[in-house]
Amino acid sequence: MTKLAAAHAADYRWNSDLEDRLRRFYEDYTACLDDGEFERWPSFFTEEAQYQIISRENHQRGLPMAAMSCDGIGMIKDRVTALVKVLVYEPRYWRRYVTSVRVLSAGKGLIKSRANFLLLEAMLDREPQINMLGQYIDAIVEGEDRFLIQDRRCVYDNARILTTLLAPV
Repeated sequence: MTKLAAAHAADYRWNSDLEDRLRRFYEDYTACLDDGEFERWPSFFTEEAQYQIISRENHQRGLPMAAMSCDGIGMIKDRVTALVKVLVYEPRYWRRYVTSVRVLSAGKGLIKSRANFLLLEAMLDREPQINMLGQYIDAIVEGEDRFLIQDRRCVYDNARILTTLLAPV
């Protein structure tokens, strides 16, 4: 094996291990939301976290207009309070599917990653429908025993959001 091939193989193993751990993190995140454990959702973020749900068009153009934007953990917790205690809405179930988790860069405890997401919504009196389709663009802090989201952009590909944007993506 050449030095270049050996380096590539070692890099692949490193990225593969990191992507596997990151994939489990994404799955824990979506399970938390799918199971309706909204009060636990903020525990996936750093104190100064940025969270945004934004159209692909606005993201690509660098436009700040987002369907939802939270600046810091306080706003994320406020979103949970609104969802759990304030908003009144028809009963529904959400399922999130995450695929193609990719590490773009990693170093000094910061991981830049992307993953595709699909959010399905089922209401009691209707057939399930695709609520949102897109990509997570993340900056994730790797601590000693866990990952935390520092910045999450949920960039959706839909032309429009079909129903009220209630639950986190």
